[in-house]
Amino acid sequence: MKSYNISKHQSTILLIAIWSLLLPLIILCVSDYFSGKIKMETDSMCENVVTSLSKAIRERNLVSDCNSYRRSSAVIRNDNSTNSSETYHSTHNISMGISHEILRHRAVNYVHEIRHNLNTLHDEITRLHGSNHRGIKTENISFIRTTLTHFEQHLQEITTHLEINLKAMGQLDGFTRNRVIGLNKLAHRLQKRIRHIQNPPDCQAAEYLTFPFSNNCGIGCSVHQAIFCLQRALQTGRVLILNKIPPEYATFKWLKVNMLPLSDKCSHVDVDNKADNMQCPHIRDGYQNHKWMPDVLPRDMAEGLTRLHETPFIWFAGQLAAYILRPKPQLAQYINETLKRFKSNGHPVVGVHVRRTDKIGEANAYRLPEYMKHVENFFDLHSTTLQTMATINNMNNNADGSNSGEKISVRGLFETTRSVYLSTDVPEVFNEFTSSYPQYILYGNSSRSTSASLDKRFTLTSLDNAIVDIVALSMTDYLVCSFSSNVCRLAYELMQIRHDEVGDATQLGYTLDKGYHVEDYNALKYDVIISDGERHLNYGDKIVSFINEWSGSATVKLMQSSQSNSFLAPAYKFRPQMKMSEFLWFDSEDSDE
Repeated sequence: MKSYNISKHQSTILLIAIWSLLLPLIILCVSDYFSGKIKMETDSMCENVVTSLSKAIRERNLVSDCNSYRRSSAVIRNDNSTNSSETYHSTHNISMGISHEILRHRAVNYVHEIRHNLNTLHDEITRLHGSNHRGIKTENISFIRTTLTHFEQHLQEITTHLEINLKAMGQLDGFTRNRVIGLNKLAHRLQKRIRHIQNPPDCQAAEYLTFPFSNNCGIGCSVHQAIFCLQRALQTGRVLILNKIPPEYATFKWLKVNMLPLSDKCSHVDVDNKADNMQCPHIRDGYQNHKWMPDVLPRDMAEGLTRLHETPFIWFAGQLAAYILRPKPQLAQYINETLKRFKSNGHPVVGVHVRRTDKIGEANAYRLPEYMKHVENFFDLHSTTLQTMATINNMNNNADGSNSGEKISVRGLFETTRSVYLSTDVPEVFNEFTSSYPQYILYGNSSRSTSASLDKRFTLTSLDNAIVDIVALSMTDYLVCSFSSNVCRLAYELMQIRHDEVGDATQLGYTLDKGYHVEDYNALKYDVIISDGERHLNYGDKIVSFINEWSGSATVKLMQSSQSNSFLAPAYKFRPQMKMSEFLWFDSEDSDE
């Protein structure tokens, strides 16, 4: 008989895969029971869940998945030339392989999908409490309810500790510091190259991309339009310039007054009457004209970013936003005064953005408790993490002889002070928060929410307040909001540039509604990374429509299918495609590299 040696990392991935296969089957059994479909066939299926799982393993589905990860990594390596300057080493000469990082990123994502499955299970248990169970003995109902509740609690605890251990994997052996060094190096290169293209040697000879003033929208929408155009300019080797701004475009006038200019050398005077000017299209005009957005990366940075960041295209958008939003001294002082109020306390702070007013007609409005559920989950996980890591550190101390024999109790020592930075366009939410959650320290300013009302939104004071809230939200430890909002997405993008504090911030945000960039540009395309025979999904299939239902499932549509063939599938079986393009200005030499 052949024997196999399985490393700790491999066994962790195997455990995740097993839970990922097991949970949908269990939930199906539970759902059938709650729907009143108790019959011999269902009982038989539920009794054979483990048998089905064993068969799947024997058929080497898990082995196939691991092989698919290796193939995916090989494709990325073959399609991109490896730049020696992008191989990062810590002081211990440790190099993170791209396969390791892709697997770690996917493993963390699996944890979150398990949580969505658990939320569904919790809802089904709640439904059981209110159901009419005629013909079933009361003691049996009570037993089933108790068993399922314990099952949910156990899975919640297992998932919590699995997530803690996965995060710890990324911090072992200097990997965290390695990641920070690598991301900082890439950010430095990118910012330098933006400055290079935006400040050509001869403004008269330069080619320009001009800014469209075709839609007067809020600060988040306007900055995303600027990000879109800056990326287009960088890809085509042109200088992005704001034309003369019409007086009714208050947001862009505010940007010009309060932010450093996009170019230190060139202005709209150099652009006037040039025949070779190109105009940037508006974000929502003619989607087919800019299929390269938002998920296209410069080819020569793609491998480094894929290795160092879970969502490279969001990191890239954050870097472009950081260049556009370089405040002048007076605004910078105002922002820093706000940040000092909550960044100096030393405790984690969760950012909550509640958007209602004009979004009511575009997206669902959510009650404050729906946001706070995820805030409380963050703090519960944070406290458990502190206790777990303290216990491990204590064990390590005893193992090497220090503190020998000393028992350190950690129970109750890590109840974290709970703080929230609240941003909203509805002042009443502040009153609701204060009365409903008195145990929380509340940061934010209700007067800023007053200035965000529809009749004041385009005043200079309102725009000042909006950018302060956006930056403050991006500086929190976790963000709960709705990605249907440009403000929410912009704060999340800016969060990605905080390498020294958080490294990769992909998992530090939670959206209550849509996924990232469902609103603007073309929707992201997805790849199948785990096959599904029942749904005829094969590894490598292309998904043109992906809507995460935040229940553990996603509504998807294969590229070769008609619209009527959209169907539900487990969300963990898909990942966004990464697309690359040659950026013309990236051919320039980097003198300090």
